Amino acid sequence: MHNTIESPSSSNDISPALAVGKPRFANAQLAKILQEEGALSAWRQAFKSAGVSAPETVSGDFSVAFREQDGKTFLAIDRFAIRSLCY
Repeated sequence: MHNTIESPSSSNDISPALAVGKPRFANAQLAKILQEEGALSAWRQAFKSAGVSAPETVSGDFSVAFREQDGKTFLAIDRFAIRSLCY
């Protein structure tokens, strides 16, 4: 399972705060980033490329949370809510 929590970094436009589960990226480049750099890096690139529609192309079980520099927060879970954001 890929469970990662990272402190927001001011050097990025999008700061992943939470990535939980086993996301499967349809995009080969994102799948490679997932394998080599981990889920947070893959999600960061997915959101930079596709914006808020990024989770639409991801299968598997996942929860992800991002915070933008302007303070907006984006939360997403997999289609079947296997990885919820509440425990």
